[in-house]
Amino acid sequence: DRNQLTELPDKLHEWVPNLEELYVRHNRLTQLPMEGLPRSLRILHVSSNTLTNLDGLPFACPNLTHVYANSNQLTHLPTTGMITAHLKRLVISHNPPLKELPQELWEQINADNDNTENKKEDCEIVWQPNPNITIVSKGETNDCEDMEE
Repeated sequence: DRNQLTELPDKLHEWVPNLEELYVRHNRLTQLPMEGLPRSLRILHVSSNTLTNLDGLPFACPNLTHVYANSNQLTHLPTTGMITAHLKRLVISHNPPLKELPQELWEQINADNDNTENKKEDCEIVWQPNPNITIVSKGETNDCEDMEE
């Protein structure tokens, strides 16, 4: 934390192959080396950087249980694979460019919760306060405040 890092090593997984927790909060990261992250990673704290996306993260780190990506510059979230059987908490609040949560994300949560063979705990998504955020659903836009009831 607070090391003014601008990037992570491309081969982090070779240096620490069994790493389970990575805390790189309050740095200057603009991207993550998805292919270089250890697959063993369970907790990822990347809050307060300048990341614009998490593309590839679900596939690079399939065992993640907690992702803290709040206070970045995320413009979107991956539409597939983000909610895995292991993910318990996804924190994406305070990302001003992030204005939509794709319907696919919510459908994935519901599908995982409906699967009785692979039942998992609910995944908590923390996305507020992003006052302009909406959920996109098949051409329609709904305010998230309406979805909370």
